[in-house]
Amino acid sequence: MKDSPLEEHVLHNRGKQKKHEADVETDKIKKATIYMEAVCYFCLCAITQYRLKKSNASSQTNRSSFSLLENTYDLLKFINMSLVKPGNENEVFQKKFKVLSNWIESFINRCFYVMYIKESSILRDTIKQYQHQPHQASSQQQQQSSQPHQQSSSQQQTGSGSQQQSTSRSSAVVTSTTSPQNEPPPPSPASSVGSTNSNPTTTTSSTAAHHNTGAHTATASNVPVSSSSTSASSSSNINPKLFGLYEKFFKFTESNVKSQMIWETNENQINEIKYLSDFRDIIKQQVQRDLHLDSEAEVFAGYVISGLQLFKLNNFSS
Repeated sequence: MKDSPLEEHVLHNRGKQKKHEADVETDKIKKATIYMEAVCYFCLCAITQYRLKKSNASSQTNRSSFSLLENTYDLLKFINMSLVKPGNENEVFQKKFKVLSNWIESFINRCFYVMYIKESSILRDTIKQYQHQPHQASSQQQQQSSQPHQQSSSQQQTGSGSQQQSTSRSSAVVTSTTSPQNEPPPPSPASSVGSTNSNPTTTTSSTAAHHNTGAHTATASNVPVSSSSTSASSSSNINPKLFGLYEKFFKFTESNVKSQMIWETNENQINEIKYLSDFRDIIKQQVQRDLHLDSEAEVFAGYVISGLQLFKLNNFSS
């Protein structure tokens, strides 16, 4: 189906409908299944939006798609941590569900990377330029480090009293912020579409951000790393701006590595356990498409939703 604003709207409404349906479901297994359907529809909505607006080169549009995927990822993690986790009585269901979850998690992380691959390339080139100017970077670092040394003698005389006041204030802040809080509700991606204030660089997945674009694994060879950045003790010798560029670059590219790691781990487990291999084969027969890491969003969603339908047909027994 050709991407259109109508399709984007329909997919988003479908995701919200499933999310609201899951919110009121009391059975944990059924609740997790319906939430996972919502995750699929929100992912499809984000990718449809991204495709529609990509030609406009609008960062505002990218942020909205990125933000929707971020919130959807939060919902996926909530499902895995709160509803379907190791130790449940139905181990077969839990492992099959984890296969579906890993597929969609791998897809989302790959989307994070592909949406900002252009920015990653610009950062990489900027880092290389900085590395070709070692003397300038060293001079700037020396100037910055000399300023606090010149002021240290005057600050030592007044530092004692200020430190005591600061300590008392800090202890008060700690006391006021350590009170227990209620458990937050499930994350909702419903408000992300059309958002203009979301920030694409603040990913909730650290542990953290697409369709068939053929992204490649990010490795250390993409950006030459100086020896001063390989140890914590020497990190202070790096130009602060260069260090910030490194940090931002690896934040963009780590999602691609994470995507491939999740995918490979999932494939290994499927191949080792026969009932998981059979589960995948049945889904493949229904979708009639092979699933690969670089498959389009529709194929990933088709596999996951088909797997969820099998759970319903079997009354969630396996």
